[in-house]
Amino acid sequence: APLGECSLSLEPMLSASLMDEEWLPLGDADGPTLLVSVSAGNPILTEDELEETTIFRSDILSMHRLPTTTLLDEGQAEADHLFTYTAVMKVAGIDKPFTYSGGTIAVPPPAATEEEEPAPDPEAATEGREVAAATKSLAVDGAGVKDVLVEEELTGQYISWAGASTTLFLGVDAYNRMRKAIEMGEPPATVYIQRQPKNVNAVLDTNAARYAAISALDLAPLMEVDTTFHAGRFAVRHHEEYEHVPPPTDPKAKKGPVPLPEEPSEADGAPHPYEAARTLLRVDVRTSYPLNPRPPTPPPPLPKTTDLIPKRTLPALAPKTAGAEFESQVEDIVESLAAEWSALFPHTKPDTADGEESKDTRRRELLYQLNSSGQYFVFKEKLKRSVVRLAREVGKRPTGEAPDADTLQSFYNELYVALTKRMHAALDTTFFPPVEPPKAPSAPDSADGTPTATSLAALAAEAETLFQFDEAATYHQERVATSPQDPAGWLAYTTFLLRTGERAKAEECAREALALEPASVDAILAYGATLASRGSYEQAEIFLKAALDASPGDVQLWLLIGLLYERMERRRDTRIALKHAAGLVQHEEAGVQPYYMALARRLLPLGAAPLVARSVELSAGVDAIGAAMVRAELLLQGGECQAAEVALADAAEAAPKPKRAPVLTLLGHAQLRQQKSEDARATYERALALCRD
Repeated sequence: APLGECSLSLEPMLSASLMDEEWLPLGDADGPTLLVSVSAGNPILTEDELEETTIFRSDILSMHRLPTTTLLDEGQAEADHLFTYTAVMKVAGIDKPFTYSGGTIAVPPPAATEEEEPAPDPEAATEGREVAAATKSLAVDGAGVKDVLVEEELTGQYISWAGASTTLFLGVDAYNRMRKAIEMGEPPATVYIQRQPKNVNAVLDTNAARYAAISALDLAPLMEVDTTFHAGRFAVRHHEEYEHVPPPTDPKAKKGPVPLPEEPSEADGAPHPYEAARTLLRVDVRTSYPLNPRPPTPPPPLPKTTDLIPKRTLPALAPKTAGAEFESQVEDIVESLAAEWSALFPHTKPDTADGEESKDTRRRELLYQLNSSGQYFVFKEKLKRSVVRLAREVGKRPTGEAPDADTLQSFYNELYVALTKRMHAALDTTFFPPVEPPKAPSAPDSADGTPTATSLAALAAEAETLFQFDEAATYHQERVATSPQDPAGWLAYTTFLLRTGERAKAEECAREALALEPASVDAILAYGATLASRGSYEQAEIFLKAALDASPGDVQLWLLIGLLYERMERRRDTRIALKHAAGLVQHEEAGVQPYYMALARRLLPLGAAPLVARSVELSAGVDAIGAAMVRAELLLQGGECQAAEVALADAAEAAPKPKRAPVLTLLGHAQLRQQKSEDARATYERALALCRD
């Protein structure tokens, strides 16, 4: 014989893959119990789906403020009432209606007197608390008048339903449909109320259509932030479209049902009984997840990249010290004096040996020209600012008292000495410039005027192709030494260092590139990918987010920030990033998978191996040959040349003819790096033959 039955709600399995063990009684509380545990491979819903689904529960409890024509007389009991009541709930988007019959009239117990207080009823107390909580301040639109309910108005006779509970799982479409209906002011659910005689063989309800009612459930309060419960009190109105069908009677009955007296209808000017009584329907509505969840607390704003790496001020624009300014002005004046002399004596060479008298004559003519043209005054004014600055530096006094004659004479002497030393230093630099060693000794002489930095960049790329990494590093170093203010040179050196595994140096070079050009998306991306590869996710977020802000329409950057959040275990942010990426490619049939492969190729020169590997994995096999090549390049960057050769040989065999040449080219690189010159030559020739075909 069966021992009993039990039930268990599997609602937690929507968001979890395991439910804790639970003892369930089989029948009575004192009877046997059953230990139940539930597990699954994955939760029923993903986190994205969980935020756009909910379990909708409604409980039709009771109907209050009944018309006087339906009330029991004093001394009557529920058995004396002729009717039962049926509530039918229809939910928008759900074809099947939910019918709850057996609604009966109930008379609340008489109020307790001081002499005799009845024992408290737990269920009545709970219901009373719910009513009190829900009716403190509740406005209901009855016959065009807003009325504030108080608890006493719900204490009269009422119609009660037992077990009139509806539970629905609203999927993504139904969930959004309900939200939209509420936002547009449309009732997402409607309750239809009908009455039937208890004994259809004895009574014929001629007023059934008059007492047919409808109540539209306005669930706007559920759209308040984070609300999952609403104790609704909804107005009951006449169901004008109701068509009454008399219930079937017993054909064997000797007498037919006795019709009830007909009441005046609206056609006769009589008001509808429910509307006149302002009848209310109590329905409690719950959702497992709010229709309008509270937005997550936004994270604190990220610092700007320029806050972490300030913009470098170019030396030409940097403020000069007083001494440096004076020396620079002296050099400019020497250049001006040389120009004046050349204009005054255009046919005389500076080193002409024509005697001291001729030189003195030319000197006097030059001085006369400077005085008469006002150029001498211009020189004096030009030097005044720097001389004043030097005087302030030389003559700093600890007090504000006027100096005596000795102090003043000492100040003049010190100022004269300082100016003379600075002047001679400037003249020595002008006439006897120091001999500096060449900054780029490896750079070839250019006959066509090609910039040195351009030549060094080409030499570095060629050396890296031949796996001569030391020579390539030398070319990069000479390039940044030749053009220290060129951010492109620093960025190229950064990516080279990343490919060769020198991450510490690479970070410094990336910082220098960013300091010179803070708005460079490539530099920001290189530095952010470097930080992410070594696990500094919080710092990497600052730079990768800055790159994304600079290019918000870049699908690859959205996918990259999603990969970063995935590593930080920020699931919600990961989903948001992927949604943005999917939204940008919503009209493309292939979705975001091809962009993952493009992202892997974009990150490959940056040596971001973990991010590249994950991107290839998420590309979902959209390009198997391309994925094999990317993995092989990662092996080459890591120095695993033999493993790369094996993988590329397999890929070359599997690749169709149009895609085989690039695979063979990379295979030749792997062989050449292992000093397998003959094998590499044969592989390159195969690739060339395919290109010619």
